[in-house]
Amino acid sequence: MIPDRTYTADSICPTPDIDVPDSLKPFVKDTDYKVYCYDNVNAGEATLAVEGIGNYADTIKTIFIINPQSSRLPP
Repeated sequence: MIPDRTYTADSICPTPDIDVPDSLKPFVKDTDYKVYCYDNVNAGEATLAVEGIGNYADTIKTIFIINPQSSRLPP
């Protein structure tokens, strides 16, 4: 699960924790897998995809939420 984020006007693409059971070595971003994000600028639902490289040729997608910034006015 990816924690909610807050709107920043920039693209948001969190780096997920990758845990592979029975793996003898830790997975390395851009060596063993790549991370892609879609619809990740405005508030709402964004998609994060993790795509395996080489022997790890699978893609897993999940949704994360970008919350709007609060518009609190000073008292």
